[in-house]
Amino acid sequence: MKTQDSFFLKLSPVKRGLISLLAAAVVFFLIFRLDMKPLIILIFCWLAFSLVFLFLDWQVILHRKVDDIRKRPEPMTEMLFLCLLPSLLRPWQACLRYSF
Repeated sequence: MKTQDSFFLKLSPVKRGLISLLAAAVVFFLIFRLDMKPLIILIFCWLAFSLVFLFLDWQVILHRKVDDIRKRPEPMTEMLFLCLLPSLLRPWQACLRYSF
């Protein structure tokens, strides 16, 4: 029996990046009118981008089969994941510092 591929598995890394950019743009337009410093707005946009990208990346990592990974590896996805994970933690510290 053939299993159906997940929607996330059908997306290329570029499309996942564009979806993450779209999420960051949505957050930007939602909080742009609020009385916030530009740095805080930038941090929230970065958080939206990185959270969505990591979510999509984890969906691909968890739902791909080992045979699919061997046939079609995505080296940039894993590299971006390793770059985004540590950088996701830094803005939280800046938000807490500027909010008090």
